[in-house]
Amino acid sequence: MAPLRTPRPRPDRGFERIYRRHVADVYRYALAVMRNQADAEDITQTTFLNAYRAFERGERPAKAHNWLIAIAHNVCRQRFRQSARRPASARCPAGVSR
Repeated sequence: MAPLRTPRPRPDRGFERIYRRHVADVYRYALAVMRNQADAEDITQTTFLNAYRAFERGERPAKAHNWLIAIAHNVCRQRFRQSARRPASARCPAGVSR
């Protein structure tokens, strides 16, 4: 009979704890910056996706809250840059129907 192996802790579990502990704070930060619930939800999702990728690469922040807010801040800045490049609206020429 083979000896029982002790299960190694999955990195997902550690990240799940970080997620549960900080998701509300990240969402509140994004909502305060973006002032739009849909954008805040998108930014929260992107923030945790970026954080998870970094977590998989082995990054382990000393202070998870500060790390996540910094990621959220960068995602917000990226969103502002992208929205600045897009025209607010486009007018249809006369005679063209929508």
